[in-house]
Amino acid sequence: MKKEFVLTYPGGELSLHRCRIMGILNVTPDSFSDGGAFEDVDAAVTRAWEMVDQGADILDIGAESSRPGAEPVPADEEIKRLEPIIKQLQEDQFPLPISLDTYKPEVLAHFLETQSIQMANDITGLRNLQMIEVIRGARIPVVVMHMFGNPQKMQEDYAYDDVVSDLLTYFQERIDQYGLEDNVILDPGIGFGKSVAHNLRLIDELDQFHQLQMPLLLGASRKSFIGKCLDLDVHERLIPSLAVAALAADKGCQILRVHDVLETRQVVNMVGSIQSSGMGQNE
Repeated sequence: MKKEFVLTYPGGELSLHRCRIMGILNVTPDSFSDGGAFEDVDAAVTRAWEMVDQGADILDIGAESSRPGAEPVPADEEIKRLEPIIKQLQEDQFPLPISLDTYKPEVLAHFLETQSIQMANDITGLRNLQMIEVIRGARIPVVVMHMFGNPQKMQEDYAYDDVVSDLLTYFQERIDQYGLEDNVILDPGIGFGKSVAHNLRLIDELDQFHQLQMPLLLGASRKSFIGKCLDLDVHERLIPSLAVAALAADKGCQILRVHDVLETRQVVNMVGSIQSSGMGQNE
């Protein structure tokens, strides 16, 4: 039976008894899907509130693109991009927990000082030990993602003996090495140093990761493997992204990180209705 989880953070908690929707807010000029769309403070804040209305459970905000080939952003520039938006959301009493998409401990610590964020999303899987110290001190949930290498080279140089087994080993080593138990979410890192075949297999065998007894997050929304499978431009990938979301929800994924909140919420709700319907039983 799938274990039920509760994420806790100062001032609140979020039960993962059903699949949750994490809405993406990129305040970057160069993200693969919506780069430049929400750099303006008013546009970003408006989009954040729109995602609340559409059924998001978590807001994930980031100021550095992690698309293949993207160049790193200095910590002070990342803070500069994020600060006016996060400050405005805090002043507006934004109702959802805010996840900060960063791998830099100084950026995370800056926003934790004002208690303006409630989660961390680290695409490097806590390679920086200072991130662990900051997260432990703040007692917030963290998404630990798998990435082969770094965004500059991840799609040029990667190798696996068996992608599912290798990632299971990777996550178990992280859990054992850092003594991570509660408030940790595992993300297989779709598109981060993986071939199309690797991505498809990870999604197909997502339920294998339940053996690690930690909640799972999947971020496949609009990604390039979909475009390569179906020969679709990034803005034509909604329907296949929803197909992935439905499959992941059915396999017990606890969090879906998506661009299209409204549509994904409807898909997840439909999957949940089917799962709880008692189908197959005589009435």
